[in-house]
Amino acid sequence: MATTVTTKLIDPQALLAGIFLSEGDILAPMEVLPEHLGDRDFPRSLSEEFKLQEKMTIYFASAVAVSIMGQYSLMRKKTIFAVARLCAYMRPVMPEEARMDFDNFGEQVMGDEFEGKTNYPYKAVINFFGKKYLYTGPHRTTRTVQTVRIKQGDCPAVEEVKEMMDEVDSVKHKPLADEEIAYGDYVFVLASLGKISMRGFKKIDDLHLNNLQFIGEVATENEKLIFFPEGERDHPINFSSNIYR
Repeated sequence: MATTVTTKLIDPQALLAGIFLSEGDILAPMEVLPEHLGDRDFPRSLSEEFKLQEKMTIYFASAVAVSIMGQYSLMRKKTIFAVARLCAYMRPVMPEEARMDFDNFGEQVMGDEFEGKTNYPYKAVINFFGKKYLYTGPHRTTRTVQTVRIKQGDCPAVEEVKEMMDEVDSVKHKPLADEEIAYGDYVFVLASLGKISMRGFKKIDDLHLNNLQFIGEVATENEKLIFFPEGERDHPINFSSNIYR
C-alpha cells in the first residue's frame, strides 16, 4: 500500500482517521490553534504566551503519541514509529499586549528610543512619559504546525530516521505577511501494542534509539481508552473521547 501523503493542514481527528485508513503509513501536517487548547488569540500577555507554548508541546504528546499512535498500535496489534517536527507560527504583538508586558516586566521589554516613524512596521511601540520605545519582547503564537511521518514496523535504523526527517521538512507552509516561523526540535515516537516511548532531538546525532523515554501505555477497559502515564495504574487518564470508530 502506498504512503498516504497530504500537504493540506489537518486537525488531530483527521490525523487519527488517516493513520487507520493508511494502515500506519502517512505523512501529514497537523495544525493546532490556541482555541483548541482553550486559549484566546488576543490579547495574550507574555506569561500567557509562555504557558501556551508549553501546553502546545504537551498537546503533541497527548494527541499524536497517545491518542493516535498508542491507540493504533494497540487496536491493530502493531509496532509503529514516527518522526515529527513542531513549528510555531508567530505574529507581532499588539499595542495592548506590549503595554501589558511593560506593566509586568518594565525595561526588560523596552528597546531603543526613537522619533517619527519606526523602520520596523511589525514592531509594537511602547509610549512612556511622552517618549516612544520599540517593544523587544517575543511575538505571539497564532498556531503550530506539527508535521508527522508515521511508518509501520520495528524500531528503525538511524538512516531511515534521517530519511523521515527529510520527508517532514519537505512539507512547508508559507507564513502570512506578518508571521514568522519558529522551527522547533524533532521528536521520535515508538509505539508497540499500546506502549509508547519518545525522545526529542535537534539533529540526528543527538538521537539514541536505544535510550528512548517510556511515557506510558494505553489500554481498553469497558469500551474506554485509558492512558497510564509511565505505566502507573494508580493514575489513569480517560482518552475515550478520542477513540477511533
